[in-house]
Amino acid sequence: RAQVEVVLVPGLAHDGVARVLAAVDARDDRHFGVARNRVDRLALALVAEVGAGHQDDARVGEFLDKAPLGDENLSYSRLLYAYRSMRAEDFARFVPRFIASGGDINATNLAGQTLLEVIEAHTKSAPFREILSAFDAAG
Repeated sequence: RAQVEVVLVPGLAHDGVARVLAAVDARDDRHFGVARNRVDRLALALVAEVGAGHQDDARVGEFLDKAPLGDENLSYSRLLYAYRSMRAEDFARFVPRFIASGGDINATNLAGQTLLEVIEAHTKSAPFREILSAFDAAG
């Protein structure tokens, strides 16, 4: 039997989640096998890796030691690493430490864009944009 951890993401409709999981479970029991075709269709927002989530201060601080991505600016690379890897709450704890360590919140990539400009069109970036803007990031 496969194990699935369900994480309910704020803002998504969750009323059908229990029914979907019950249907997958029932089909699994009836056919004595994993109902892969049903599990594969579950929304990715509902399935999470075990252990994902809140990062402690030590883990957040590790991003201050990341090497640059290729020829990208070091500060830009570290901000991008953090943005791609952290939840907004962790990113909010990272940014002040990043600035205090000498990081440039307005560092640009090779195309001349700040992180704020790059993530502007990302659908779930609003909390990250707010955090960057609170620290006077240019965008």
